[in-house]
Amino acid sequence: MKPILIGITFYLISAVVIVSAVIAVFARDIVRAAFALFFTLCEIAGFYFLVGADFLAVAQIVIYAGGIMVLLLFGILLTHRDVEDLWTESRITYIAGALGGLVLYLLL
Repeated sequence: MKPILIGITFYLISAVVIVSAVIAVFARDIVRAAFALFFTLCEIAGFYFLVGADFLAVAQIVIYAGGIMVLLLFGILLTHRDVEDLWTESRITYIAGALGGLVLYLLL
């Protein structure tokens, strides 16, 4: 890669890391905080990819981002909302999620 492109990529990743880390710290909703932490850790993996440490980047994504997904699962499970209320409020998100999961399954 050219040095100017590496510099631009570094600053772009740095901006995303800082913004998502601030959101993770100051978010009042646990699900938003967990998603922001997920993006922060994925962008840290971007730093590893940038310096050529591919194994560390993949390990960062698998271990830490996978842990955040477990945190999201518990965060959703610990909220006190009925599933019927969620289904009636946001049916389109369930349909979009199912279609997205199906597309991802077919791609893999």
